[in-house]
Amino acid sequence: MPAFPPKAVPGAAAPCTEWAAGLAQLTWLRAELDAAGRREQTLLLLGDGGFEVIGLWEGLPERVVVLARTARNRALYALPPADAHRNRRYGDRAPAPQDWLAEQDGWQRTTIVVRGRDIPLTYRVAGPYVRKGAAARPLFLLVVRGVAAGRGRHHHRRREPAFYVVNASRQEDGTWALPLPAEELLAWAWQRWEVEVAHRAMKTDCGVGAAQCWHPTATVRAAQWQAWAYAVGVLAGYRTWGYDGHPAGVRPAGLWWRGAARWSLATLWRGYRLALGTPGRPVFHPAGAGTGGTWAEKEDWLHHLDALLDTEAAA
Repeated sequence: MPAFPPKAVPGAAAPCTEWAAGLAQLTWLRAELDAAGRREQTLLLLGDGGFEVIGLWEGLPERVVVLARTARNRALYALPPADAHRNRRYGDRAPAPQDWLAEQDGWQRTTIVVRGRDIPLTYRVAGPYVRKGAAARPLFLLVVRGVAAGRGRHHHRRREPAFYVVNASRQEDGTWALPLPAEELLAWAWQRWEVEVAHRAMKTDCGVGAAQCWHPTATVRAAQWQAWAYAVGVLAGYRTWGYDGHPAGVRPAGLWWRGAARWSLATLWRGYRLALGTPGRPVFHPAGAGTGGTWAEKEDWLHHLDALLDTEAAA
């Protein structure tokens, strides 16, 4: 979804914030799933601090869960007391997320599995709370304690505290509860780092957003097409090699390296280059997918690729 800032060069899409574009895409996806007979399927949106805004909480569709990072000094308020006037929308000011770190009691421990590794976490759940301007959307606060500095196997390790908010789910008796178990929410929150890794791969390896476009429509369509091609490539790699397999011939394990727990995006691209190449002359150079050199060299490269694709199609 295009999300150009107001100061960008005017194009085919109107200026829009990232959270507003995400909300529009989320609303579209919720409607498509409902039309496909999948109303019971809950959507979970993982967002950084830029998505934890009043506008998103107010416009959130039903049957959608948002788990987003929040500021350590976020102003939260308790729900109005049961005997309060019906026009009262906010209760007393709740402790700031960072204030919970000083509490000694009420913490829970769990272990999540990330890429075959056990990650111990100490957390607590507080709420339900509301934010000023979004009193109709109760939220729960999840506070994850940090890990003090300690010498690991290769380097020092320090994990800073993290603070998350998630919209509450109303129960049949009128009370509010977490929409999913806290352990499951924390596991998804940790996996959000994969989104950052994917963004870096899209920009550095696939060149998403690097195409030189001057037409207002092309500035949007080029990035969308590149992101689609990237997504298809990742999906094809998953269906071919699974989650923990590896493309054949790509960085085999040796005496000093036992092999990774799963393939990385860089490994996936190298696997494609080997799969499309011929002995002694790969179509894509291992160091990159550029086509530098003279036009004659580029034309020879394209003819070689066409011949290879014709051979594969005939087979």
